[in-house]
Amino acid sequence: MTAIKAPPPAIGPGGRIFIFGFLSAIAPLSIDIYLPALPSMRAALAANEAQTLYTLSTFFIGFGGGQLLFGPLTDRFGRKRPLLCALAVYIAASAGCAVAPSITMLILFRFIQALGGAIVPITVQAMVRDLYARNESARILSLNLLVTASAPIVAPPEMVANLRADNIDGFLAPDNICQRAIYDGVGFMHILSKEIWDGHPCCSFAASREFITTSPNSFAALTRAILDATAYASKAENRKQIAEAIAPANYINAPVTVLEQVLTGTYADGLGGIKTDPKRVDFDPFPWQSFAVWMLTQMKRWGQIKGDVDYKAIAEQVYLATDTRKAMTEMGLAPPAVAYKSFAVMGKTFDPAMPEDYLNSFKIRKSS
Repeated sequence: MTAIKAPPPAIGPGGRIFIFGFLSAIAPLSIDIYLPALPSMRAALAANEAQTLYTLSTFFIGFGGGQLLFGPLTDRFGRKRPLLCALAVYIAASAGCAVAPSITMLILFRFIQALGGAIVPITVQAMVRDLYARNESARILSLNLLVTASAPIVAPPEMVANLRADNIDGFLAPDNICQRAIYDGVGFMHILSKEIWDGHPCCSFAASREFITTSPNSFAALTRAILDATAYASKAENRKQIAEAIAPANYINAPVTVLEQVLTGTYADGLGGIKTDPKRVDFDPFPWQSFAVWMLTQMKRWGQIKGDVDYKAIAEQVYLATDTRKAMTEMGLAPPAVAYKSFAVMGKTFDPAMPEDYLNSFKIRKSS
């Protein structure tokens, strides 16, 4: 008798968990990311509020009823083929939703979309039971539950909808999202991020070393474009024009008023007051290397990096202050003379020349 060793599985345990988690996120994402678009859909499709809410109720009906259908099918025909067929239906219906010419067609496509997505929860649970022993199955299903619960957190615009629905009590988000909650009458401003760290870094332009070395002209052009845009945005007289330019649906998709309040610094606080702070948001394109050092202290604080850290060397490799200073000078802008400065975060002063002292001053940190 000849024994033949079984080939290794095509997908390892980590890959399976990723696939299970990805599939488990379909249902919450189909519902929660969709909610902020309801007002826009109502206007675009000339529908009333009740009709737009039917797109939700029919989804729930289809999602629940579909599970009754797919349960026996996956037992009869296996897991893979019914899953792939149902996901194809889900994808096709999603495309139909995107191009639906009327609210009636949108309701129909949402129902079909729900039928296709209904296979996911029962098939994932069945596959976990097929592949893992009892105790391991419990662990995998717990991870899937975590993904399902976390999926709606993915999109910041969801925060306003969840605040309105009393699913959350508050959130930390970009200024336009917070101001939208006030504009919609569902929240108030507790604290600005600049009150936590004045002049804190926000968005970043990152490029790989390979791109910088193989496409230096493209990298330089992108850098100059960012410097030029930042210089324009830093002038108060340009802020209203910027708000109008970025408000449409193909950009931020927010009322101009919301963006003007954020950019000009004259804004409603949600408690009946009007506040004025021209520096509520600011624009500085210079890559301060002291910011990188601070981030490294926090990565070490929470165990993301271990051992001795050459803070200065890493900061100067990643934050290209010299290149930025040269480009700013060529454009007639005024770059800072140095790339390091002290600042305060939550009242605690950070000196970039003494990162270890700053790190050791925290009582709360991940134990080694």
